[in-house]
Amino acid sequence: MDLTKAVTVACVLHEGWRSGGIWISNFLAFFKVVVLLFIIGLGFAVRGGAFPNMSRDVGNFNPQTTFANPATKPYGLVMALLSVRFSYGGFENAHYVLSDVKKPKAYLKISFMASLVLISFLYIFTNIVYLFVVPHDDAMASGTRMAALFFDKIFGENTTATRVFPALCALSAFGNLIAVTLVAAKVKQEIAKEGVLPFSKFWSRQYKFSFSRNAGRTERPGIHVAPVLQRGEAPIPALFLH
Repeated sequence: MDLTKAVTVACVLHEGWRSGGIWISNFLAFFKVVVLLFIIGLGFAVRGGAFPNMSRDVGNFNPQTTFANPATKPYGLVMALLSVRFSYGGFENAHYVLSDVKKPKAYLKISFMASLVLISFLYIFTNIVYLFVVPHDDAMASGTRMAALFFDKIFGENTTATRVFPALCALSAFGNLIAVTLVAAKVKQEIAKEGVLPFSKFWSRQYKFSFSRNAGRTERPGIHVAPVLQRGEAPIPALFLH
């Protein structure tokens, strides 16, 4: 039910204030980068001895024990590769909104390389600093709670920092939801343009809601062909379908 409400909010946001939805998505993306940089800095601060109550070495980087008891079943390797692949997923979403991008050929190459370098740096160093703080046995038993355990080890349980952390995760998830909602609606709109869906002409339409005098709908003649999406216009029927 909560997920349905969140998706509804994201759809209504893009329908009524498309530029605002994109602005919020970009802001939350920047916010996530700042949070990851904060986590990386915090981990290196622990390693450097800034927290006297904590051990500077929990034994995760000892060459004699790091590779002890390696997994022998292929299932573990496959799941690890899928997890890594999933963490880098989403880069392909840029292809679905290229009609909104100025000079997509030029900017796509630059943005892909820059984002890949940035995300690789953030993800790799975030995992390294987790291992600075969380012992191996705790890390193996944590499942998907590695970040929460990281904060618990540094600040203690039931502290302000550990209570704020779930809110950070919620904002991160909502930012992803806002971006994916627009992308999913764009995909449905393109499918409608091909005449695959019933009432394709309706689902492929786009509108612009604005307080300015230029608000209105732009449409190109044709039975199954929708107009090229202009900046500021939203695929409202496709968002409703989503």
